[in-house]
Amino acid sequence: MSDIIDIYTDAIHDNLRPMYANWQPGLPIQLGDYGLLDGNHFVHIGNVATLGIKFKVRKDTSKDQINFSSKGTTKVTLNAAGSAPVAGGANVKASLQIDFSSEEAVFFNAAECAYDMIEDKAALGTEVIQRFKSNTWDREWAVITDIVNAGSTTIAVSGGTTSSVVFQASGKVPQINLADASISFSVVSSSNVALQIAAQQGLSPLIGLSKIQHTFLFFGSKFKPALLMNNLGLLSRLEDTTDTNAAPLPANPIYFGQFNA
Repeated sequence: MSDIIDIYTDAIHDNLRPMYANWQPGLPIQLGDYGLLDGNHFVHIGNVATLGIKFKVRKDTSKDQINFSSKGTTKVTLNAAGSAPVAGGANVKASLQIDFSSEEAVFFNAAECAYDMIEDKAALGTEVIQRFKSNTWDREWAVITDIVNAGSTTIAVSGGTTSSVVFQASGKVPQINLADASISFSVVSSSNVALQIAAQQGLSPLIGLSKIQHTFLFFGSKFKPALLMNNLGLLSRLEDTTDTNAAPLPANPIYFGQFNA
């Protein structure tokens, strides 16, 4: 079995591109934080504000639900109050039951999500590229330019080929509504579950990243980074080509934008 960090962060990015997971989900983060990507795991280094880079924030006024589970390996059952047995055999409160049939399956639910983002990413990119050209910025650094703040977050990650967890509502509700952040619940039974978070409030589980990237050009039968082609002396060759289908050369071989690799 892979490490939990890889299972979870890979599943988040695969299902919710271009967003990445905030690991751990309760880690305090801010817009403008920068760091490195280790696989799909963002490793914090600092904040651009300490480097003298300023930006404005745009806040989302709407609330949305973000939800996914690993296809084919995860069964999600919402049991109404009094309809399903829980630990001890009592038919009591409403519950959420998740059954996994794979050791690397993930269930994720974020209720009442609000989206915050850096207002002018182009202006931020101009600052970052200027620092890169003056050798005060590492080209591999990524910046958190988007954050999803959730009213409540529920996560379960399978720890075996057969595993399950049951979350029970804390209050008297007829059924758990995963889109309602006011409904709290707790774990009442769990088997072979590697990670479980039950309707935890105030988390920022998802982030969007921007970084310096290559401009790609079509060369032959493949796309090649313009910066690499320039280093190989290939851009000058393309400038002399008479091929009318050749891609126009970019003004700059690099750009700063949303990262989705």
